[in-house]
Amino acid sequence: MTNAQKRRLVTQLKADPPGFSETTLTIADTHACVTSVLRDPSVVDTGFLTAYRRCALVEMDDATQHNTGLLRDGCPTISDLGNSGIATLLDENDGLAILRLLDFESYSVVQLIGPPAVEDPATQCLLRQGVRQFHDIGTLSQEIAGLRE
Repeated sequence: MTNAQKRRLVTQLKADPPGFSETTLTIADTHACVTSVLRDPSVVDTGFLTAYRRCALVEMDDATQHNTGLLRDGCPTISDLGNSGIATLLDENDGLAILRLLDFESYSVVQLIGPPAVEDPATQCLLRQGVRQFHDIGTLSQEIAGLRE
C-alpha cells in the first residue's frame, strides 16, 4: 500500500457512518479499530453493520455510558468479535450488551449477548417490534428454514 492509499484509507475509516458521530480510529499492530456513537438509528445503513465478526453495536447502561473511554481503550486489543473478542469486551466493561446483526434479503438475525440487566430491556424492545426470539443457537438453521415455508 502506498502512503497516499494509506492516507485515503485512514480518512475513510475516520468518517462518521450514516447515523453515527464521534468516530474514533485506533490503529493496532494487526488491525484498525473504529468506534462511533449511534445518534440517529433511522438513517443507519444496515449493510454497514452486517460484517458479523468485525462489527457490533454495544449497548451501555447509564452507569457505563459515562465511561465510553473504557470501550475505546479495550477495542485495539480485539481483532475479531468472535467468542473471545466478545468475552473481552464484556469482561472489561460491566453493564454492556453486544448486538450483532446479519441482514439478508429474506431475513435478518439479531444476536444479543450480555448480562440480563442490560439485555432484557433490549430483548423486550425487539419483541415489541415483532422480532421472534429463540435461545438455542443450534436451531438457527431450522428457524430460518421455517421462515421460507
